[in-house]
Amino acid sequence: MSQPWLELAESTHCFGFPYEIGRQEGSTPVETFVNGDFPPLRFIRAAPQPAVIETAHRRGIAVVSYQTFYGAKLDSPGPWPPSLAERPELAIFDRRGVRQRTIFADGAYGLEDQCELCPNCPEVVEGAVAAAVEMAATGIDGLFLDCAFGYNPCHGEALRVHDHLYSEKDIAGIPARELKFTPDIDTPNDDALGLYAFAQLLRRVRQAVEAIKPGFVLIANTCCWPFRYSRAPLRKTVLFAPSWRRRTPRVLWATLDGEMVESFMVLPRKLLDPASDELTTQRWQPWDEWRASITLPAGLAGKRQIVLPYFGTDGDRDMAFFVYATAKLGDAIWETSRRTAGGEFIGLELGRPLAPPETQGAAWLRRFDRGAVAVNPAEQVAEVEVNLAAPEAMDLYAKEIVSLPGERLRVSLPARSGKIWQAL
Repeated sequence: MSQPWLELAESTHCFGFPYEIGRQEGSTPVETFVNGDFPPLRFIRAAPQPAVIETAHRRGIAVVSYQTFYGAKLDSPGPWPPSLAERPELAIFDRRGVRQRTIFADGAYGLEDQCELCPNCPEVVEGAVAAAVEMAATGIDGLFLDCAFGYNPCHGEALRVHDHLYSEKDIAGIPARELKFTPDIDTPNDDALGLYAFAQLLRRVRQAVEAIKPGFVLIANTCCWPFRYSRAPLRKTVLFAPSWRRRTPRVLWATLDGEMVESFMVLPRKLLDPASDELTTQRWQPWDEWRASITLPAGLAGKRQIVLPYFGTDGDRDMAFFVYATAKLGDAIWETSRRTAGGEFIGLELGRPLAPPETQGAAWLRRFDRGAVAVNPAEQVAEVEVNLAAPEAMDLYAKEIVSLPGERLRVSLPARSGKIWQAL
């Protein structure tokens, strides 16, 4: 069961992470948090350092720390992740007996020898559980599991390289839609048995960490946007929109408390255009796809999503309001850099949602107990009426107080825009 701090969270921040891609100075030093120079939050993402944990808990803030069970390198320090020079048999193996390299191995990340670890291998599971227990013992409140986007098929047992805990018999009666990100088609990193094994690994992790700290939270970054490595005219990573819809399967949701939707709605142009090195903000993928991605299926009450948009450095405030208001339609937790336009929403609280999102023509609205948001994704102006159940509200874009006759407000929304009001 999720903790109150996760259920009530509306924004968070990761200290030491370069949100401004390509600009290391985009990182927020952890000292900024320890020294008190940061808006109040329900939880933060940070390394399990004693000073951070002590400071956060004294302020009533939870700490979630980074971990991944996805891959390892030849020179990984061990015991976790393991050194593949010493334990090569722990990797995923294809039919030819070749170790499966990770999706990052071809890029300019210094990960050329990184391979996927087999989540169906007993030694991998034991190592992952031990690593999680060690981190939980520091006093943190949860783990953020990066690269939890699935695995390729492993033939390690058939090749007699390592044993497997589970076989096709264990998933024979489970529908593909419960096991795969894209159940109707075959896509990379979406092996049903591998995902089932990973889900069982997470179940083992949860059992072990809750024995140390009841209520320990697991949040996973399940995003895996298609990308390629461009060599001309610039050598870099280039993302592209997939032609299929990817959704986290229930076999993973059974153990997770939350997930991250990374690269939400916007990216710096340099990540989308192989001929550009600009850090200007650019939208990508259809708006309806993003709205669908933050609409959780029935039966997942209490689960949360974190959206992580990557704004450029052009200070596009209009875009920031559009993206934030869209995220609030799904009651998602906001995370981004303080240095970009979206940074003004860190620490903003509109309260609990009062009802599901509603539509007025092309526009979408959602009411909260301390405010409301409206989004117009269309190419033309939309007229909407907002009920805020308050005599006055702060228009956060205009930064002015507006009166609400009858506690209602009629407003024109420009094309592709978002508005946010905080009830007074």
